[in-house]
Parts: sequence; structure tokens; C-alpha cells
Amino acid sequence: MQPNFIKSESPSLFFTHELIRKQLAVILNAEMFRSSGVLVRFLEFVVEETLQGRAHEIKEYTIGVTVLRRPASFNPQIDAIVRINAGRLRRLLKHYYESPGQNDEVRIDIPRGAYVPVFEPVQNIAESMEEPAQSPTVRSPHGLTVAIIPFTNDSADDSKRYFADGLAAQLCSSLASLQEFSIVAYSSSRRLESKASDLRVIGKHLNAQYLIAGSIWFTPTHFRLNVQLIFAEDATLIWTDTYERTIDQNDLYALQNDIISNIVVSIGSFNGVILQHLCQIPAAVRSAILGEYDALYWFYDYKKKYTPDALFQARNAIEETIKLNPHYSTAWAVYSYIYSDSAFMQVQWVDNPLDDAIEFAEKSLELNPSDHHGHLALAFAKLLLGKRNDTLKALERCANILPLSAGHAGLVGAYLVSAGEYDEGMKYLARTTKSNAYYTWCLDVCFSLCHFKYKDYEKASERASRVNNQVTPWGMLLQSSSLGKLQSSEALESIRLLERRSPGIRRDAQKLLGAFLLDHDLITEIVHGLELAYGHSEG
Repeated sequence: MQPNFIKSESPSLFFTHELIRKQLAVILNAEMFRSSGVLVRFLEFVVEETLQGRAHEIKEYTIGVTVLRRPASFNPQIDAIVRINAGRLRRLLKHYYESPGQNDEVRIDIPRGAYVPVFEPVQNIAESMEEPAQSPTVRSPHGLTVAIIPFTNDSADDSKRYFADGLAAQLCSSLASLQEFSIVAYSSSRRLESKASDLRVIGKHLNAQYLIAGSIWFTPTHFRLNVQLIFAEDATLIWTDTYERTIDQNDLYALQNDIISNIVVSIGSFNGVILQHLCQIPAAVRSAILGEYDALYWFYDYKKKYTPDALFQARNAIEETIKLNPHYSTAWAVYSYIYSDSAFMQVQWVDNPLDDAIEFAEKSLELNPSDHHGHLALAFAKLLLGKRNDTLKALERCANILPLSAGHAGLVGAYLVSAGEYDEGMKYLARTTKSNAYYTWCLDVCFSLCHFKYKDYEKASERASRVNNQVTPWGMLLQSSSLGKLQSSEALESIRLLERRSPGIRRDAQKLLGAFLLDHDLITEIVHGLELAYGHSEG
């Protein structure tokens, strides 16, 4: 039995079949339609087929034979009668909703390039394209907005347009749960599809700095999606990826969810593609986008540099942000990170920075219990206090809030490894590094720790050699210890570089490792490997 409702273009809105049929009757009774029996039959046919669950059967040939009464020999490649009448129908519907139907409840539309109708709430479709839309969505508290442009269907099967629309709408919903930016309502993007083709114009009218576009292609056994991220100001392509899958027609939703998860991981959060691009554009342009919330950039800048000066600069910037918007949950989470890092780096400006860090993280979660950053900030503070169970609980709560972006997944993995959960931590680390080439250096440290724990010292050394941070000693320390365990002749040079970078590291290694590792056996083994390396260099 077919359900008696149908989903609208607005991702969370459903219309009953009764309501759609009522709207259809109103349209067909309008004076402008009564004079055209062909267009009445055309619209009635495609709407009713869709409501009966046969949208996949709405083809140019079917319309030609059933509606336009062409013979069975009808060839749509030669005879354009269906396309001509479809164009007439689109224009008549547009005219209807601009005048007698402007206050109707449901809008029925036939998108270009397709014959399957879509249903959505009536909004003012006569908006002037001379002025930008004023509020297509609630603005992000930090000014950054992304819009999903309706995906195109490049398949021969026109019914797959439904899948393309559903994929884009679901991606819109998934990205909307992230804290780093706002997402324009998909119905707003959908409405501009036939009104503007210049990406810069679309971005301007949607108040969006970034646009996501895509195209799908189906065969009976395979599926391919090409997705692109575009900087709207100058229509620059800043990221693209292709997802190819073997398909099971009975499990298309699982396919959709898998692909959306991959896109969200790549684009969203700290270390995602958007933030990477923000770091590369001129400061004046970035500030114009982020406004007073440019502080988040300074926090990211600090995480890359990892120096006391950068930490102080990030602290000052985030304090200004909190003064401007004390209800911004992510700002409080970042503030918590800063206080935790001040304790970790031993450059604190208060007596008990970790107590403050916990207070700020809890404030973030009070404002928004679904803020990934709040849970991660709380987990980090608890980790530095040595509270393993509290750390794992905070990480579990974070991991259960979907979607989990690349930056979030990487930190979950890093904190799990620090807490001694190596197998689970490795899963999150692998997921992050696979989907995001811009992952932070600390993930290589954590990979190295896992390999060291499993006594695979060659892999531990190789992974430690990838750590590109020139300030902290972690990469060189782990590489030296691994080489010591391997009794490698390279240990001599590694120790020399380590001592040059961090004089006194031999004396301080256990304390430094104990600041963030809760596995005392692992700390003992790393220190032992370091001593072997020193012994090799001294010998």
C-alpha cells in the first residue's frame, strides 16, 4: 500500500495526498488552465503518477503516448512535442503562482530537465532578483554560511532525479548539525535553480560564502557522485571529490548515508576543507566573512603553531568574542581548550586552569548539549586531570552526536589513545586521515603511540617521522625511542636532534608523557626505548 503523504522540497515537511490533490484541483479550475486541455491532462497525469508511487515510470515516451495521444511508434528523439508542452506547463505554473495562486498552501512545480513534479510550500516566487535575499536562513553566530545547490542527475533514468534531490537535501540536514557554519534551507537554494546560473550571483542572493554542487550518474549496477565545494565570491573551485559505489537497489538509503558521512567528514569542522581555505585567503576577506568571530581562526592558527604567543593571542581574541556573544557555545568550548592547553604547556595565568577549563566546557554544553566541541573540551580537561572514566564518557557522548566531522573524529581518536583505548582510537584516527589530508600533527603522534604499544617499532618510527610540528618534542621523542628499541644506528642522529630541540628531555620525558598518557606501562616502555637510544649514542 502506498503511503498517503509525500515529502516536500523542505526536508522536514510532508504533504498529504489529499492536500496535493486539492491543490491540483484548484490549479486546474483556474481560468488560465481551463483553456488548455492538453496542459490539464499533462499536469494531472504526472501528479497522479507521482502520488501512486510510479514517478520512476514518468518518461517522455509515456507522456507522449498517454497524455498527448501519440502512436506507439512515437520517437521522442525526433518529435519534441513533450518537451514543448512541458515548457508551456512550466511557464503557466509560474504565471499561476505569481498571480491567482500566490496565497495557496502548496506549490506544484515541474523542474527543468525533468517531468516528475515537486511539491513545496508557497513562498513569494516573485522576489526581485535585483536585490539579495534578506534572510534565506538563520545566520551563523560566526558569519560563515554554506548553501547546497540542487544536484543534477546525469543518468538516462530521469526518476533518479529524486535520489539526487534527496541526497542534496539530506546533506543539507547533516551539515546543519555542525557548529562551525550555518546552512541555507534547501528549499531556498532550490528556488533559485531556474533563476540564476552565475555562482557568484547565487552566493550573493543566499548570503552564502560557500556553495556545494554535485552531479549523480547511475547504471543498473554502479553509482557515481561528483561533488564540488566552491568559494562563491569569485566562483573558485576549492575542493572536489568523486564517490563511486556498486549499488543495491534495495539499499540506496545506506548508500546515501555512507556518501553523506564522507562529505561531512571532509568539509566540516576544524581541519576541514572550508577552514583550510579560510586560512589561505587574504585576512581582510576572511575578517569580512567571520566578522568579530575571526577569533576562531586565531584559535586554529594557535593549534598549528602551538606556541605560548599564539596561545595568548587566541585567548585574547576568544575573550572578545565571548563578550560580544556570551551565548555562543563553541566560543566557550574553545575557551576551555585554551585553559587546558595552558596547563599542558605550563604557561598558565591562573592557579587552577583545568578547573576553569571544566567550567567553560560545561558552560558550552549548557548552551548547546549537541556541540561536539563542548564534549571534546570536557574530555580533554578530564584527560589532563587523569580521570579516565570521565574522559571516556565525554568522548562517547561526542561520538553519538552525528555527523562527526573530520576534526571531531580525529580528536576523539587522539583522546581515546591517550586514555589507553588503542583499538577504538585507531579506528577514528584512520577515518580522519583517510578523508582529510589536512589533519593535525597530533594524530601522527597518536598513530605512533599505538604502533609503539603493539611493539611495531618500525611503524612507530615511521609515523613519528611525519610529525611536522617544529615546536613540540613528541615526534622526535617517539622516533628516538622507537629507534632505540630497534637498536638502529640512526638512533645517534635522532638523539642529537632531540637534544638540540629539547635540552633536558632525558630527565623530563616521563613527566612530559605522563601529562597526557594514562597508560603507565606505555610510558615506561617509551622511556626505556629512549634510554636505549641514549645508550646507543653514548656507546
